[in-house]
Amino acid sequence: MSDKPSLITQLMSLTKAATNHIVSGCKHAPEEVQQERAAICAECPLLMKEEYRCGSCFCFLKYKVPWLTSTCPEGK
Repeated sequence: MSDKPSLITQLMSLTKAATNHIVSGCKHAPEEVQQERAAICAECPLLMKEEYRCGSCFCFLKYKVPWLTSTCPEGK
């Protein structure tokens, strides 16, 4: 796992993801897709389990997994 990005970098990433989510009409992925995403994240060695955060982009997966416009920074 890489070093944690600066707070500014994390906020920029969150702003981009939230903007995409809002522009999409705040749509959520179908339940099956959310379950697939969560399963992939659960097996990922970068997962920060205690915080349920991505160790690559440091997003909170509680929010990222359901958003239709979200993508994995590792291409998974």
